[in-house]
Amino acid sequence: MRNYRPGFVIATVILFLVTSVLLSRLWYLQVIRGREFEKSSRINHITVLRFPAPRGRILDRKGREIVSNRKSFDVYVNIEHVRDLGGLAAELAAITGMEPVEIEATVQNVRGRGRFKPVLITKDISRDQLALIEPRRSTTLRGVEIKVNHLRRYPYGPLGAQVLGYLGRVTGRELEADPKLRSNDLVGKAGVEKAFEKFLKGVEGFVQKPIDVLGRQVTGSPFTEDLRRLPSTPGYDLVLSIDLDLQREAAAALGDRPGAVVVMKVKTAEVLALVSSPTYNPQDFVTGIDPKKWRSLVTDKSHPLFNRTTQGLYAPGSVFKIVTAAAALEEGIVKPDTMHFCPGYHIIGSSVFMCWKRSGHGWVDIREALVQSCDVFFYKVAERLGIDRLSVYIREFGFGSPTGIGIAEKQGIAPSRQWKMSAKKRPWFRGDTIVSAIGQGYVSATPLQVAMMTVAVANGGRVMKPRLVNKIVDRRGEVIVEYKNRVLRSLSVSKDTLELIRASLEGVVNDSRGTGRAARLDEVVVAGKTGTSQVVSNSVKKKLPEYRDHAWFTSFAPSGDPEISVTVLVEHGGTGGAVAGPVAGRVIEYYFRMKRVAKRDSR
Repeated sequence: MRNYRPGFVIATVILFLVTSVLLSRLWYLQVIRGREFEKSSRINHITVLRFPAPRGRILDRKGREIVSNRKSFDVYVNIEHVRDLGGLAAELAAITGMEPVEIEATVQNVRGRGRFKPVLITKDISRDQLALIEPRRSTTLRGVEIKVNHLRRYPYGPLGAQVLGYLGRVTGRELEADPKLRSNDLVGKAGVEKAFEKFLKGVEGFVQKPIDVLGRQVTGSPFTEDLRRLPSTPGYDLVLSIDLDLQREAAAALGDRPGAVVVMKVKTAEVLALVSSPTYNPQDFVTGIDPKKWRSLVTDKSHPLFNRTTQGLYAPGSVFKIVTAAAALEEGIVKPDTMHFCPGYHIIGSSVFMCWKRSGHGWVDIREALVQSCDVFFYKVAERLGIDRLSVYIREFGFGSPTGIGIAEKQGIAPSRQWKMSAKKRPWFRGDTIVSAIGQGYVSATPLQVAMMTVAVANGGRVMKPRLVNKIVDRRGEVIVEYKNRVLRSLSVSKDTLELIRASLEGVVNDSRGTGRAARLDEVVVAGKTGTSQVVSNSVKKKLPEYRDHAWFTSFAPSGDPEISVTVLVEHGGTGGAVAGPVAGRVIEYYFRMKRVAKRDSR
């Protein structure tokens, strides 16, 4: 018993001391720092506030904004902090003009996917609406969040829409491909917006904050400092090769007729204008296109979303005679002084192939055949040349292959024996060669491919990669990527052949019998080639005038030292010389007028 008492006393003292310390600590935490810890205890979880990055601008070659950005205010609802969804929906609907049931349905649709993920209700509210929402966010609109975003701005409306493209909500496949994307993100869907998405989109910023159970940031405590912060980085700007003034003039010259205009620099293959008509307004896509409007666009028989310059496939018609002429001269089928007689038709077996001029052209050499666009001359040439040799030149001039411009394009058809057997499961016939020689039959090309053929002839035989973007720069103007001239190959066509063809094309516009006289200008010598490509047979065309021939005109100027090339297609326009020629003439005249004004102003 004596041995037990000292141990008991010691244990009792220790127990007393421990209890005293615990009680003192408890008193300190509950009384002295109770209010502070009560405040901190309400920190429920960490929220991430995101700062969307402004998308890169799109500028013309002179630095003028074609596409820019503006701030928008978007309304989100954080489901976790909503107690009365019906009341919130009613009040929010009264401010935004939406239907309460629409707001409730939007929230309910994502309720099961995650309580902490804010739900987008509407985009781009006005500043007046913002002023009504902000004061109520801590009371009747608890759970509503306002996020600042950046929306595209198109100061020139539909101008160049197919080149620029538009934005659309990210798809499931795109989300899988890029884990940084989220379901509400907008990404490029067409044009340069899509092709240069990785440069334009920028890097999103964020800040991590601990918040309380009511969704509010708790201030005044060391436990409530930002956990991590990263500022957003704007996307890079695209500087296009497009000249805004020339783009506007080319669009005005084509008007509301369906078709395409391609304007290029001859020596560099820079695209100065790329017009596709009819068009659309990319502004309709800024906040997410209305389903009714989208259905209207995709079901429109005139196909306004379709870029005719790079995706439209057409029989090139007589502009294709440039290729046939080059092949015939190089292969020795004809010489500059070789003459053929055109009675207005050509017979092969039981088939009769008509010339566009039913009375015939009489005796013509290759220059006159190009100047007057004599079909029969090229029928006879093609019969001796054969498809095997012709097809080599067709591909060499760039037909049947993508140009590499960088936006969506089609490669067209460069017909050959092998192609027909593979695609049609049928052998090649002599008649196929005859019609191919004048750009009909199986031959199909985009207006851009025809333009590239013309540029190659004008610049001395260099097939170049067309350039739509000159450089990519950051917001300080520092160059990130710069695109240079790129020669893909040189034509295996002699200097003499190219000079003869260029002289012939000058005659097309300036000779009294030339088919392109409507493109003639007083102050600059234009060289060009007309084309009228048949869509349906003449008998069908009489019954259905809407299926008239396509009108082509491809050109360059000045003829002696080419600077600019203009290619025009007018769908179902009729004859190329009368319809497409004046469009090209107007664009060329405007280009040199601008050049004179710039030279005068620089003095």
